[in-house]
Amino acid sequence: MNMEKFDQYLPLILKYGNRAAIIMWKLGMEKLLNAWPAVLGKMMVIKHTDRLSGKDLYTPVNYIEENGTIYCTSFIDRYNDWMIDLVSNPQVEIWLPDGWFSAEAEIVEDGSEKVSRIRSVLNASGFAAPVMGVYPKSMDEFEFQQAAESFRLARIQRQSAKTGPEGPGNLAWVWPILLFLVLFKKKRR
Repeated sequence: MNMEKFDQYLPLILKYGNRAAIIMWKLGMEKLLNAWPAVLGKMMVIKHTDRLSGKDLYTPVNYIEENGTIYCTSFIDRYNDWMIDLVSNPQVEIWLPDGWFSAEAEIVEDGSEKVSRIRSVLNASGFAAPVMGVYPKSMDEFEFQQAAESFRLARIQRQSAKTGPEGPGNLAWVWPILLFLVLFKKKRR
């Protein structure tokens, strides 16, 4: 498949890939999504408010965590509505492999911090950066700085742990039922 064809299908791939990732989080499979960081990257989900409709949206992203601060990134020109939502309403929820938290997000504007953190996030993103045409491990500093201009960087601070029925794992009850049905079906044969 040539790159033009791939670019044509990329929004569709991202849309359904993101939906699948969110379903896996809701089924309590976040540890599985984060089991192979060299390929899938370190993944979390950001629950944010859509600036136009006011609806809650869920966006899976790759991230890094340094000294308790979480960083994630987005291309400016493609697939970044969630980043604009963070500017409009910085109060978010984050679903991490180690828990569910209310948090506050801000966009990093400082050039040196931004470039350095973007490289770290993309290095930890598994296949995602190369799919977008960026190779942070092999690009020299000048090449990477040019590529980083088309990214935005969010800095997220956890505020407090959350609990309740609407977070990650809220569909984990499905697994015992499916297991029962599979075992029951085998017994009947």
